[in-house]
Amino acid sequence: FFSLMAAADSAVCAVCQDVVDGGVTLPCSHALHTSCYRLMKDHKHARCPVCRTLLPGCEDSSTGPDISVQDFEDMLARFVRAAKTPRDLLLDGKRDYTQIDTPLLYFSRAAEGPYRNPHGALVDMLLHMYIVCDNGTSGAQVLQMFSHDGTFIRTIPLESRDPLRCVACSSVGVICYATSNGSCSDLRFWFQGQTLPSMILEGLRNPSHMAIRQSTGVIHIVESTAAESTVHLYARDDNGYHQSQKFVLPFAPDHICIQDSNNTLVLLSADNAQIKFISLDDGSTTQTFAFGRACLEDPRGVDVTPEGYLVVTDKKAVRIVDTTGFPKHAFPAEVSTVLNWLPDPRAVAVGRDGRIIVTDPCREAVFVC
Repeated sequence: FFSLMAAADSAVCAVCQDVVDGGVTLPCSHALHTSCYRLMKDHKHARCPVCRTLLPGCEDSSTGPDISVQDFEDMLARFVRAAKTPRDLLLDGKRDYTQIDTPLLYFSRAAEGPYRNPHGALVDMLLHMYIVCDNGTSGAQVLQMFSHDGTFIRTIPLESRDPLRCVACSSVGVICYATSNGSCSDLRFWFQGQTLPSMILEGLRNPSHMAIRQSTGVIHIVESTAAESTVHLYARDDNGYHQSQKFVLPFAPDHICIQDSNNTLVLLSADNAQIKFISLDDGSTTQTFAFGRACLEDPRGVDVTPEGYLVVTDKKAVRIVDTTGFPKHAFPAEVSTVLNWLPDPRAVAVGRDGRIIVTDPCREAVFVC
């Protein structure tokens, strides 16, 4: 679907994304720190994180272990916490977004590929990128999975023909998506070639959006009906996921994300170019930013940087806004950074290293800034 046009030349570890000085070189030529390689072996990761080549001395387990979603998430979380923090973009824990003037990577659709319309983006803690696309042959939705440097890994089929917004990625790279079957919904899980046990969400008939709080793993699913919009919170315990809370939203959002540091759900309304911050404690509205059509024309996506800045896309630009310290109804335009050199930005996702992934369906392209 995409071909790499530009990439960083420095050798980085396929696990933690830090620069490799020595370490282990796999038969596929990808490099790892010795400590990261041992972590992979200790946790039974048998394949290269980039190209999925079988590691030396490991048995092929492509069918995957017969374990629960919780056990799988817990094992991966321990693995991620032990890995190093990437330093390729962040300086002293904070990126200077005012210095973004060219993309780090640019992907364009391969002429022979059947996939079209890249309209969604996700990124996990290991900086794998997932692009939501249409299958040009069947019309079904798929995810195209890439490594941090743009190397294609695999295509992930999603059992949905509708434009899929109800999909999210956990901190350790487990893909979650919800599909409705009329009276209830199925919550499905996938991780790097393995389909994990699914769950039935009783009473959830029309899931429209999903977000995962990375620090807790709680899944937030918005259900929109003709009467109202409700967000359902699903927490995990020893028996799997269960509904822990729900509350009514002030409007039906077009896009959502979670600002983890402030324990808030961010709602973007395209109709009135408005963003609301909703407390995840009680569902109350804590802040409202009315951008207005003159400032935000046809808003299309929203996410949050590691520092807590909002990243909003509209018809003309990507806007990075620091909303901290402002009154509840003020728009902090004077501290916003505008990337107006992107052709037609749509969906947006932000990695833990501060990189911004933006899709452009009109040009069948994805930019990494």
